[in-house]
Amino acid sequence: MRYIPKLITVFAAALAVSALAAPGDQHDQAMRHAGKPARHDMGPLADLGKMRTELKLSAEQDAKWTEAEAAARAAHEQRRAQHERLRTIMAAEREKEVLDLAKLDREMRAVQDEARAQQEASRAKWLAAYESLSIEQKRAVSERIKARMANKAARAEQMKARKAQMKARMQARHQQGEASAAKAAKPE
Repeated sequence: MRYIPKLITVFAAALAVSALAAPGDQHDQAMRHAGKPARHDMGPLADLGKMRTELKLSAEQDAKWTEAEAAARAAHEQRRAQHERLRTIMAAEREKEVLDLAKLDREMRAVQDEARAQQEASRAKWLAAYESLSIEQKRAVSERIKARMANKAARAEQMKARKAQMKARMQARHQQGEASAAKAAKPE
């Protein structure tokens, strides 16, 4: 009985991966964009890549920057290869009469562990590049990151307000429906 939640989790993940396996899907198209790492991979460091020219890097800083970009590209390429490996495994499992959920779970965990290690290596390179910056360069980067964080917080607040408005409208409609039903049920 205690294995059922894990089984459901694995099965749901398997379904999600198989949904990603559809040819020509948006995820697949996004993965092909010039071999660039996805912005969400680097968190607050995502905007650093855009600032390379405006920071006027020294030769040492430029070398660290190049290493960081190479590590990010390597992490991205590894994720693409892992995704393809999972697609192949999922396709093979779909052909079987009985799914091997333990195998699927092992493969997905292995992919997650490999991706995490590669992402940490990439993040370490970006942090080393950041640490090599002068205080003025760090201020410029900090301002960019703070602006991005503020925009993200503002969008979150907008979404929260929209959600509250939608909830209020739904409650009002529900109350109107109940009032109409009560009126219709009341004998005259």
